[in-house]
Amino acid sequence: MDFQKYLEEREDAILAKVLVVLKLVDQKTLHDTYKEIQQSSQEESCKLGQMLLRKRLLSINDYTKAMTIVRQQAQILYQKTIESQEAQTARLERKIPPEILAAQNPTQTTKAEIDPIKEKKLPEKPASSPKNAMRFGSYEVIEEIARGGMGIVYKARQLHLNRIVALKVLLAGGAASETEIQRFRREAEAAGSLQHPNIVSIYEIGEENKHHYFTMDFIEGPTLQQLIKKKTRRKLLLQILEKVARAMAHAHQRGIVHRDIKPSNIIVSSENEPKITDFGLAKKLDTNTMLTESGATLGTPYYMAPEQTQGLKDIDGRADIYSMGVMLYEILTNRLPFNAGTLVELYHKIVEEEPVLPSRLNRKVDKEIELVCLKAMEKEPGRRYQTASELADDLNRYLNGESVSARRANPVYRFVRKAHKNKHFLLVTGCISLLVALMLLFFILQINEKSLQQKQLLQANALIEESKMQSSMMAQLEKIEKAIQIAPYHVPAYLAKGEIYLKNNQYPNAIMEYSRILVFNPKSAEAYYGRGEAYLQLKDWEKAIKEFSLAIQNKEKFIEAYMGRANARGYRKDGNEDFSLAIEDHEKADSLKKEAITEAEKYLQKGNYKSAMEKYERVLAADPKHALSHYGKALVFIAQKNWQEAQRSLQQAINAEADFPELYQKMAFVYEKLGKPQEAKMYQKKASEK
Repeated sequence: MDFQKYLEEREDAILAKVLVVLKLVDQKTLHDTYKEIQQSSQEESCKLGQMLLRKRLLSINDYTKAMTIVRQQAQILYQKTIESQEAQTARLERKIPPEILAAQNPTQTTKAEIDPIKEKKLPEKPASSPKNAMRFGSYEVIEEIARGGMGIVYKARQLHLNRIVALKVLLAGGAASETEIQRFRREAEAAGSLQHPNIVSIYEIGEENKHHYFTMDFIEGPTLQQLIKKKTRRKLLLQILEKVARAMAHAHQRGIVHRDIKPSNIIVSSENEPKITDFGLAKKLDTNTMLTESGATLGTPYYMAPEQTQGLKDIDGRADIYSMGVMLYEILTNRLPFNAGTLVELYHKIVEEEPVLPSRLNRKVDKEIELVCLKAMEKEPGRRYQTASELADDLNRYLNGESVSARRANPVYRFVRKAHKNKHFLLVTGCISLLVALMLLFFILQINEKSLQQKQLLQANALIEESKMQSSMMAQLEKIEKAIQIAPYHVPAYLAKGEIYLKNNQYPNAIMEYSRILVFNPKSAEAYYGRGEAYLQLKDWEKAIKEFSLAIQNKEKFIEAYMGRANARGYRKDGNEDFSLAIEDHEKADSLKKEAITEAEKYLQKGNYKSAMEKYERVLAADPKHALSHYGKALVFIAQKNWQEAQRSLQQAINAEADFPELYQKMAFVYEKLGKPQEAKMYQKKASEK
């Protein structure tokens, strides 16, 4: 049974459990819906989720979130089922006598039919297999030795050659998507195209019972990461790194960039020979593939080059050189050059900050090897070693006591970098100097300009508000155009124009308006978000995800952008990874809502009603049916004794399905203040019933 059929048969049962656990639908509603599905005719029959959506008992956002979890759970159950079946088959095979197996497979050659002369030329019979050894095609699995995000690596015996190999099997098995299969095969093909003593050799690439696999060298020994942690002699570690650099030079010359070179991907044999493994993120420089499209941040964060953290498209071998520079830094100092509490902060440090000099962390580090390390880790690719061979040559020179080619950056460049790092201080200093020289002129121009700008912005904002009162789209656009003529760089005017096009389903026009904002304000998160919404409506999921990501990059706590990206990922449905990311985005949006509500409550306690109201409005802009925000607004209005608005907000909270005693008590209190005792009594009764 393939995965899609498995999912189709079990979708409703798993979805029901997920909805109950997430408290999106109660048991009674599920029971009634099931009953309605069973009673419907065959032509009208549908899935549980479709029926709940049709009856408006479940929102599309909640459905997407739930189905993400359903698919994940189904894949886990499917994989366990497949593994259980394979294990049962293997156990039966071990119990069936050879004679029966031969009878079942007449084409199989028996031992008696083998030519005695040829029999002598066959490999020596392998040692007796472990009692519980498992068969995988022509391999006998001995033990699991590693497990990663994409595959499982086993120590195995290739039976017909009687040799020990490392067998890597795609983790998702028969449930793997086409993208996962392509990435898995690409790893094998990238490593298999390279013949070098310090790069793992690939023996066979194949598929066994819908499980994709490949075999490679089995190397007994620790990883370079383990050797670094054990504080192995530095000279030996540098010799190993030199060999790694020469192996990477070999790969780069053949157009292969590893993009995830790190100590844990290098296994060192008992003869101290390194073997580079895990080409899962490798890329051929002469090919374009959807697996490595622009904007993807690939690699292990701590060892990433700055251009990788920025998701740039043109990544070449110099990114691997930077990673080897980080490895050298770790060898010299026994610590990483950059560390942070969050991924965003780590990326910022890699791109913007200079590492602490190794010699400051370890007095035994001399200047020569420090220069090699710093040159490999230059922020700009053009200032690093241009080839891995150059890095290897400098390591060799150092090991032989010769002068290295790396030199400290010239004073002008160091000043520019320092200025960039301390740009705020230099900006303040420059401004003070300028103010001293042009104080009088500055104030005169500033006062006149500010007065004019304020007048223009007031006029533009008034026109934007007037546009909202117009009934036709043309009348709305006419008002906005006048606002833009008055204030040509007023972002809210372009945002309002883009929103008008969005509401009227003119998505290309909306994209054009939001793009105009980015010409003079390239960091406008709202503009990226608007383009994301347009692409979402056009069902261009890839572009929508990219635009929402840019919005988040420029405005970290952008709730609507996380929700939009979650929807795009949920609709795209490109494998299990997309569903997991969609859930993360939904959870992030919910987390930001809770954070805003908490801040609003603090402002409310301090009597800062304006700030509290802004926080509640911020959440409602992203989620108009957020009951706690409507209730919070009501509390602000009550504190301000604005009873009419308080009553409206409380009613909106009730309409949003809020159901707690305090809500009805507040409504009773407000009706008393409005002089409506009957309504107050009714809500007081409801509160007591809760």
